[in-house]
Amino acid sequence: MLPTSSFSPWPSSRPCCCRCSTLSVARKKPVAVSRRPRGGSLSSATSTSSAGCRTARCAPSPCSTGPSCSSASAVVVSSACAAQDHVFATRPSSLTIPRTLLYGCTDIAFAPHGAYWRGARKMAVHVLLSLQKEESAGPTEWRLSRDNVKALLEDLFGAGTEATIIVLEWAMAELLRDKGAMQRLQHEVRRAGTGAADNESSLQITEQDLPGMEYLRAVIKETMRLHTPGPLLLPREAMRATRIQGHHDVPAGAMVIVNAWAIARDPEAWEAPEEFRPERFVGSAVDFRGHHFQLIPFGAGRRMCPGLNLSMSVVELALANLVGRFEWALPEAEPELDMEEAPGCTSRRSAPLRAIATRSCLAEANSM
Repeated sequence: MLPTSSFSPWPSSRPCCCRCSTLSVARKKPVAVSRRPRGGSLSSATSTSSAGCRTARCAPSPCSTGPSCSSASAVVVSSACAAQDHVFATRPSSLTIPRTLLYGCTDIAFAPHGAYWRGARKMAVHVLLSLQKEESAGPTEWRLSRDNVKALLEDLFGAGTEATIIVLEWAMAELLRDKGAMQRLQHEVRRAGTGAADNESSLQITEQDLPGMEYLRAVIKETMRLHTPGPLLLPREAMRATRIQGHHDVPAGAMVIVNAWAIARDPEAWEAPEEFRPERFVGSAVDFRGHHFQLIPFGAGRRMCPGLNLSMSVVELALANLVGRFEWALPEAEPELDMEEAPGCTSRRSAPLRAIATRSCLAEANSM
């Protein structure tokens, strides 16, 4: 049980002086092994614009490097590979901004691996599941200080709300560009929606309608593949020295950054990776729940996002009701959409999405 005073999971004697832009990497010359991690310069990789992520993906070296200005190390992984999750289960202590904004990293996302992180994650999952099932969370044995609670709430607001908005906006943008995909999704939603057979004005998608909407889930997966909400996953730290893929040495204390944007557009893993093709997920077992490393917008392993299920249920409900209850079109003054991503930690659109919604006529759906 935690004391009610503020708790900091980091040892106070541990220095915090390294910066991402001044990290070096200890490397062993790679041998000719296929499917090895790829990367580019660390400075370009830490720029989370699509151009920066693309540069990191296309560089020839197996791992990214920075100037040799520090004894610390960094590796940027830009292709799907299964690494030792237990070795990379903690977060770097050298990140000053999270430690300042998140009350000593007492949230879930940036807390180091240990008893505090395990307890906080367990409590958060319990509360989130209770909210999703509309049940009382009940008493818990986990006691938190005011600052600990504020740190956890920052995770919920930051990861929960912004990621949801980003996915919804990009999904609508892609559907507005692809009329065939929009019509197929509307057809699926309107056939399954509650009230569609009785009163076309009372269409309402509920959670009970979602299990049969395979194409809806395919659209969301494809949106998150092309527009990963967090292009670079939160950094991890090697808890001990190890070797990735049998040929690349990673020293203890090295920062490991996963370029999820590049992995999701890897031509070795995806056919026509730059194109919006929801059909690629229809009938496919590939999902973003951490078992398929070519699609990891929520991460994988121990540090995977604990709010995945709740977040996806919100996205599915919102998108289904948007496309099911309305017809959508672009304004006449904007015949084409700007699909550029804004630079930053998340993949927001560079320009606001503008669209015209009109109430749909469900006569066709009612007749089927």
